[in-house]
Amino acid sequence: MLELVKRGYSFAGLDISKPMLNYPLEKAKKAGVKIEVIHADMRNFNTKKSFDFAFCTLGSLTVETNKELSHLDSVAACLEKGSLYLIDGGIQFDWTKLGSESWTVIKDGLVINVAWSVAPLSYVEQKIVERIIN
Repeated sequence: MLELVKRGYSFAGLDISKPMLNYPLEKAKKAGVKIEVIHADMRNFNTKKSFDFAFCTLGSLTVETNKELSHLDSVAACLEKGSLYLIDGGIQFDWTKLGSESWTVIKDGLVINVAWSVAPLSYVEQKIVERIIN
């Protein structure tokens, strides 16, 4: 966040947890810069502003049902046309959940079939190969 602000970008953080929002506010205050925070649930939110870039960090997006894809609608609604949304890959904390899954997303007549797999590369180095195909 601080690096982006130092380079002239504005920053807005969104979280459902007030302590998680207080953390960047304190860092920004110490650095003498202004940022915005939005207290909301990332699965369903609205913003007054629109943005050129959104970044979901630390694999915090977990989707178990099509209903939870409302997050993508919320992000799309706050982004300018042609903007970028980057989702940082998930962190694999449970090595017993390696494997594969597939699912279908249907929205507005569009059908997307998705296949996802995770395979160990090195258990010692905790490296995996994760693939998603749609």
